[in-house]
Parts: sequence; C-alpha cells; structure tokens
Amino acid sequence: MSEKNNLAKFAGEDPEMQIAIEKARESLRFFWRELDWAFSDPNSKLFAAYLKIQLKGPNTEIIDGDLNEEKDLLEDYMWLTGCHFDGRNITGLLMHDPSERHGLYGSGVEVSVPVIQLYDWLYVIGKKVYGGFTVNVSRSRQSTAERKVHDKKWGFSFPPLNKVRIAPNREGLSKGAKSKTQSDFFYDHIQENIPEDYRSKSWMKETLVELKGDPEFLNGQSETGCTLLHGQALAGNALTVEFLMKKGADATITNNYGDTPRDLAKIMGWDNVIKVLDKYE
Repeated sequence: MSEKNNLAKFAGEDPEMQIAIEKARESLRFFWRELDWAFSDPNSKLFAAYLKIQLKGPNTEIIDGDLNEEKDLLEDYMWLTGCHFDGRNITGLLMHDPSERHGLYGSGVEVSVPVIQLYDWLYVIGKKVYGGFTVNVSRSRQSTAERKVHDKKWGFSFPPLNKVRIAPNREGLSKGAKSKTQSDFFYDHIQENIPEDYRSKSWMKETLVELKGDPEFLNGQSETGCTLLHGQALAGNALTVEFLMKKGADATITNNYGDTPRDLAKIMGWDNVIKVLDKYE
C-alpha cells in the first residue's frame, strides 16, 4: 500500500498469534466496510458481526474477605456485538461475562476501547465466516475431533485451515469462477483492488434525494463531528466519496478527534479513497 496502515501494531509472547492479530488489524477496514453497507441495506445478508478486544480492568478478586490490592490491571479477551467504530475507538456490547475478578463488567454491558486493543474481527454471511484470524490459529492447534466440536458450537462454516476470508466476491461467479472457494477474497488478496461498489449506486441515489430536501445535509456534522464524507472515507467507498466531492463536500472539516476524512482513510489504509480526495485538493 502507498499509505501505511498504522493499525497493525502489537507486542505479544505467542509469535503465531501475534501475526494473526496484526493481520486482523491490518484488514479491519473490510469488516467495517461490510458493516457500513449492512447499516444502509435493508436486504443485507449479513447474519452476525463481532469484534474481539483486549479488555482491561481492575482486579476485584476477594481473598480471605479482603479486596486484592494487586496493582496490575487484569486483561481479558472478549467478543463484542452491536459494534461501532469511529476510526479511533471500538464500542460494543460484551457477549459474555469476563473473568469473575473483573467486577465492573458483565454480559450486555457497553464498553469502548482504543482500536489498538483490537484482537480480531469476524462477520458471517449466510453461514460463511469472514475474518477470525485468531480463531483460525486456535482451530489449527486442535485435533480433528476438537475442531468438529468447536465448529458445531459456533454453528458457522469456517474456511480451510490457514485460510481466512476477508470479503465475498459478489462478481466472482459471474466472471467464470470455477468453484465456491473462488467466490471469496482471502487474506492473500488483500493487496488487490477488491470491488467496493456493492451498495454505492443505491446509496448515491438515496443521498441525492436527501440533499434535494436539505442541502445542509452534505456537510452537516454528527455528535462525533463526522460528516457524510467522514463516514464514506472510513468505510473505503471511493465511488461515494467522489460523488460527495462533486456535490461540494468539504474535505477540510474535522471531527471531534481532529480527523479529516483523508485522515480516516489513511488510518484505515484506503488508498483508493486517498487518491480520490487528493484529486480535489
């Protein structure tokens, strides 16, 4: 990539798991783009979407009737659902209870953590799993029997070992793909120009209607200071970014973190969006 994706930073003791986490961070943009499309598509086939985070909290363990005064924060690795991402922080609902020693958290509680605490992402279309980098490592370390139990418990279809899907290829079969495997993009394709116009045309049509009714909608800011252009840049939708720029979107507006749309595209590693924005400087 011409712009360095600066999410992929991690220090850990398990080299194989470390690589998996780095890959998850590097490819997070595909998770968020799929969710962005699902948010605006009532016919979305997205079944589930989860983010795995490192959850830090105080040690509230009781020993012999007294609170453990251990100074180090406890760490748990938890899956979130109902996820939101603003380019800086991940917010979602805990799917399970953390360690009993984490007295401040529980299943269903909303938490927000910096994106550097991301450990994995996973979404499901139909029954196919996309993402799940750390899950892939864990499955590779299981026996065949253990893996069958694991997969049955999840209830989803995982890819072959050492393969991680990152996005469905909605055009693959129509272009002569010979097998179902070829209808998906895997992590190996991450440097390729994966199509991103799945919802772009309908989104532009809907937005055009909104703009005719309220011209200020174009550069209006949300509670987080984000504009339409921020949202589309974060999701890597170059076609809609160009559409907004042609309509007069202001690419210099900053959100509450001081980020412009280009800043968000750079954070996520969306070179296609950066190229479009640079044309209008």
